[in-house]
Amino acid sequence: ATAGAGAPAVSQTAVARLFAAASEAITESDEKQFLWVHSRGMVGPWDAPLELQESLRDEGDPPPVESTEPPDFNIEGSDDPDITFRYACAYAAQVMVLDACWESLLTLLQSTGVVDDWLVILLGVRGFPLGEHLHIGGIDERLYVEQLHTPWLTRFPDGLGRLARRGELTSHLDLLPTLREYLFDETSTTSRLDGTSILPLADKLSTPWRDAVLSTSDKGTHAIRTPGWSFRREANGSGENTDRILTNAPVGQLFVRPDDRWEANDIAGLCSDVATGLSDVVDSMSEQLRTDQPLESSTLPAELCSSAGS
Repeated sequence: ATAGAGAPAVSQTAVARLFAAASEAITESDEKQFLWVHSRGMVGPWDAPLELQESLRDEGDPPPVESTEPPDFNIEGSDDPDITFRYACAYAAQVMVLDACWESLLTLLQSTGVVDDWLVILLGVRGFPLGEHLHIGGIDERLYVEQLHTPWLTRFPDGLGRLARRGELTSHLDLLPTLREYLFDETSTTSRLDGTSILPLADKLSTPWRDAVLSTSDKGTHAIRTPGWSFRREANGSGENTDRILTNAPVGQLFVRPDDRWEANDIAGLCSDVATGLSDVVDSMSEQLRTDQPLESSTLPAELCSSAGS
């Protein structure tokens, strides 16, 4: 990982050292192997070279973030917007380091002549809030999209699904079934795994798929996402700042997917029937999980299978 601005310092970062160890494991073995590289990512040290932050700043912009401690704090709506700008630049610098390390790893595979033998997957563990809902870093148990949405990139050796991008609802639980089906031709139906292999998404333009994903937090927040809606509900059955924002929609907060990518426009007051319906689905799915019942791929009533823009 020595490409780009600040290259010498990039090689000294925690992420670069991790990828260097992975590269060493690859070059030292001539046998087929399974290599799992788990990075702390954005909750590890923010040790990207300051030059990378500087490359994102213009004259008059606030100074870069010099602390290597990952952020985890709330901000107020009236706080200086320079706060979010500074941490967005620092975050971007960390991503630039990761990009350089990832490129270095793929270049190594190409140089060994065996890149076409590798199934390569990049999967995020969780998202990272950058002030979209007045929190920066850490774990935001309110379960907004910036905490839950993660990247999943897959490069199949045979070029399966090359350049394809799908919008279906996936989960980390889908990783193991995907690996089992691709490597051993064992489907989730035969192995009784919780998730579902994503291979059909890479191979077919249209395939039956789940219509909802439910997330919960230790503080009792529930969030459900469907192809057309995103709904979240606090432990007390309401949304964020109910007395100030949701006077007409005490059930929770409702956003249109995928148009409202950052969940900025709550329309629960305008579509209270949808909010109530999704709240009922949350209750039903939660009860199924509590009693160890398997969740069906189709959980939504017909009236909730389209969005406000449909």
